[in-house]
Amino acid sequence: MAFLKNKHSIWFIFWLALLSLAIFAMPDESSLKSDQSVPDTYQSTQADKLANQFSKKDRGAKTVIAVYNNGKDPLVADQNKAIDATVTSLKANADKYHITGITDISDGAEEKSQLVSKDKSTRLVQLTVKTDDIPKMKQTLARATKAEHVASYITGSDILDQDFGDATSKGIAKTEVIAIIFIFIVLIFVFKSPITPLLSLATVGVSAIVGISLVYNMVKYFGLAYSDLTEAFIIIVLFGIGTDYNILLYNEFRSSLSQGLDKIKAAREAVRVGGRTILYAGLSVLIGMGTLYFSDFYLYKSAFGIAIGVAVLLAVLLTLNPFFMTIFGEKMFWPKKNFEEEGESRI
Repeated sequence: MAFLKNKHSIWFIFWLALLSLAIFAMPDESSLKSDQSVPDTYQSTQADKLANQFSKKDRGAKTVIAVYNNGKDPLVADQNKAIDATVTSLKANADKYHITGITDISDGAEEKSQLVSKDKSTRLVQLTVKTDDIPKMKQTLARATKAEHVASYITGSDILDQDFGDATSKGIAKTEVIAIIFIFIVLIFVFKSPITPLLSLATVGVSAIVGISLVYNMVKYFGLAYSDLTEAFIIIVLFGIGTDYNILLYNEFRSSLSQGLDKIKAAREAVRVGGRTILYAGLSVLIGMGTLYFSDFYLYKSAFGIAIGVAVLLAVLLTLNPFFMTIFGEKMFWPKKNFEEEGESRI
């Protein structure tokens, strides 16, 4: 059997096992903590620490703003009564909603001047909520703050951060689909074969999943810097340079086949010539991204995960690709059968 006789099969088994382990051990992204703090040397951080010394009672509390709006028209009496009724209900059920404080226009003239817009079309109610479950708090308070006959919304820095994370996750999903479709089309034009794009996407896909799982586990167990954009960074970079490296490697393999070498020797020659270029190019990217680990700003520091992903990518491309080359041989470029060297194209 060709599979058992192929000495590169051990790498196929190795990466298949590692891929299964990576998927099984992949931490839930919602359980990862994004350290978005500013370095201690900045005045804003020092001021925040001083402020916390005088507000230990409410430390960990979240500020939520309930917004009531009547478009461009002033809120009418019935609408204000409905909002008052909602505020009364919130106060009565404060323990249920983990509310530790409510600021409303009924608290005084100064509060009223701050919580009602000049055109009287918008009214705010400020809630202080003691909870760490932002998604649940958002869902619960969105229902609890509704008032009849008036549009209502909830906002706040923590809710905005949650919405940003949700939007980022959706964006990442779109990025993955768009990247795969676009790369597949590009590789179809380059190699004029449906097999080559699939193998390229498979190798880069394996490296992306293993790399992301490794980074996530390092974040969870070793406190590696993380942001909501970490996964997007890794996917974009790996699919970008991974496809580029694969094109180089596959071209070397096709060139070796055109010179009359069998698939075993052609694969060896492709790795010897193309692999060296890929290794040098990949190491430069790895080193460049690796230096971001020493950055103070969390977003840049979290990009260190790209370096880990690139290291996995290089290992996959230089070990898994030879397996595919020696298994498929000329069939990698099906339906093309003519492997004579192509001349230079002015286009």
